[in-house]
Amino acid sequence: MRFLRLLTMMALSLSIAACGGDDDKGSGVNNNNQPGKLPNEEIDGTPDDDMGTPNEDDNGGNNGGNNGGGKVNENTDATYVFEDNILGILCVVGHDSLRNDYVEFLDNTTGDALYIDFYSPKDGEYLPTGTYPLGDGSSMTSDKRYTYILPAGWADFIYITEGYAEVVATLDETTGEVEHSIKADYTMENGSTIALRYEGVLELREM
Repeated sequence: MRFLRLLTMMALSLSIAACGGDDDKGSGVNNNNQPGKLPNEEIDGTPDDDMGTPNEDDNGGNNGGNNGGGKVNENTDATYVFEDNILGILCVVGHDSLRNDYVEFLDNTTGDALYIDFYSPKDGEYLPTGTYPLGDGSSMTSDKRYTYILPAGWADFIYITEGYAEVVATLDETTGEVEHSIKADYTMENGSTIALRYEGVLELREM
């Protein structure tokens, strides 16, 4: 039974990484025995009270992008640091009332993958600038049910319990490309921490 479950989770991680399959954001079972999210699924519940708050004096960033990543311009003691050689993969998920950007940040060096489930106003044409605390998937939050890390070699996701992501989107009027600067600091359910510093053009994958 354990062997079959491991095979299921390995297939799940590959499916999510490619943003493919019939189910958005994965299918099958994760470590909390919660099913994957289906297209156009509405969100219920209330945000956590302890979401974490941005540090306005913390101006970290990087200068690489999705073609090789960049360096974090600050020191961090996080357990998992996403800074160099990071690929950002974007899937736009169908939703009735909000824009839903599901982003995978893949560390091409370590194989670790961080998934963040962003929600913003429906009329947006791309993931907009703003601060996204971990919450219930209401507008300008990230849904805690689908925001997690899959360390390389692990069969189960590790869920995130608090934190936030800061997004700055810059539209190039000439090319139409949108460059994103994304900074996230999270604490996971096992007490470990995550620091993400990404700058580049997110690679769009069709559902």
